Amino acid sequence: TALQHLSTRDVVMIPDLFEPSSGFVMPPDPWAVAGGAAKTIYQRLVEEIQHATRLEAAPAQGGGSGHRDVAFSTNTDGVFTDDADGLFKAWHKTTPRAAGDGLADPNGRDGNGHLIVNDRDRRWQLAQQRGEAPMYSAVHARIEDFFRMKIQGKRYNHYRDMTNWKPFHHDAAGLDKDAGKGGKDA
Repeated sequence: TALQHLSTRDVVMIPDLFEPSSGFVMPPDPWAVAGGAAKTIYQRLVEEIQHATRLEAAPAQGGGSGHRDVAFSTNTDGVFTDDADGLFKAWHKTTPRAAGDGLADPNGRDGNGHLIVNDRDRRWQLAQQRGEAPMYSAVHARIEDFFRMKIQGKRYNHYRDMTNWKPFHHDAAGLDKDAGKGGKDA
């Protein structure tokens, strides 16, 4: 098939990958409100993270350089706020002008390319193990099924709007089997 002959410079667009008509199975919503409006996949993912954040605060596991330790959560309106116990954390630092996300450090120089969910936080790990992140799991299952692959590592990259970005790159772990196993940040 065409997918077997892709290179690192190819872009694949599959507009209906997560539509029920294409085989995606929408998991039950554990926080659905009777008579409430249907939620988007994005809304469901953010809600799963909000619920995991509310679990008893546990210290984040693993290290990391200090410039990546700024944490955020969302309030009930979905607005990001500084929150030392939040699961979202700043990633791929740039400059405030380039990032445009308003999350610059106090030094006024360093902004954030986007946010990630702190995958080393025990609360997020437990939420997934207990089935409290069904949309997150369903998205990964759909990718594995569609592309006939086994996902070996995953990270929730969160781009809040068009000002958040990440430069084109290869993750070190994709090229070096020992990368990402601890020690220095890649």
